[in-house]
Amino acid sequence: ACRAELPQEGLARMMPQHRQPVHDTRDLLRLEACEAPPEAQSSRDVQHRLARIVAQLGKAVDDVRHRLWVVSDPATVNDLAAVMAKKQVMIADGHHRYETMVGLRDELRLADRAPGESGADWGTVFFARAEDPGLLVLPTHRLVKNLPAGALADLRKKAAATFTITDGPEETTAAIEARLAELGAKTVALALKEPGRSGVTWFVLRPDADLSPLGPPALQGLDVTVLHGLLLGPGLGIDKEAMAKQTFLAYTHDTDEALARVGKGEVQGAFLMNATKVDQVLAACEAGFVLPQKSTYFQPKLATGLVMGKIDPNERPGLPRS
Repeated sequence: ACRAELPQEGLARMMPQHRQPVHDTRDLLRLEACEAPPEAQSSRDVQHRLARIVAQLGKAVDDVRHRLWVVSDPATVNDLAAVMAKKQVMIADGHHRYETMVGLRDELRLADRAPGESGADWGTVFFARAEDPGLLVLPTHRLVKNLPAGALADLRKKAAATFTITDGPEETTAAIEARLAELGAKTVALALKEPGRSGVTWFVLRPDADLSPLGPPALQGLDVTVLHGLLLGPGLGIDKEAMAKQTFLAYTHDTDEALARVGKGEVQGAFLMNATKVDQVLAACEAGFVLPQKSTYFQPKLATGLVMGKIDPNERPGLPRS
């Protein structure tokens, strides 16, 4: 974790990658003496410059335990800052924390300080390389509820021109995920599981499908935009406002949980999907687009509260001297 200067209005060095309802946590942070845990951010490091600097620190962090150490060597800190200075980063997790930090910056900034010259202009963040093999994105399955009777049956008719729709015998998590991976290697594939029906219904995107409603090419090949733009919206009438309010949708990252909730009749159906790839998320963000809500679920998650950054508007941040 480190501190990064928050971008000024009109700059896009920090990119949100999906829509996220923002909960106002400013009052909570004030009560905590304006101390904020970091949000997670990712940046491209194709040339492995950042990886080489971190590797020289001689520490290995495994993917289960959280280990922390202080990097105090001025040369290392300055090298890291130089590599990151011109990079564009994507907010992988903690969108609401980022929005809160920006709001607090505008509230606490001293009028006589230039941008970047006040402690309020800086936020605590955790940077990860987008190419790190330990950085994973898990799928976020959509559970549908409160739909009119017969809505899912009608969906099959409405979607026939866009998807090849077939019934499959897959019942278990392993079988469904294996089939998703197989089909997903070639095109967009979605599995619908409904209460009282054996197996699943497969929606496989047709090669001649009209993807223009999904927007530019960077968005057209994403499972989540296909699901939202070609099925949930036009097929089930779940618009953006309803998605934000979660009137007809619930979410889970666990296929077992999705199947269990369907089996108990808690929801009308579960749309099971493949995860969005990190490169796909970055391509969409770098092209200036924002993905639908709950498009990604990055792993591993940082434990909240291990690192706290005090916000002092009177502080003058700066790099250590070598």
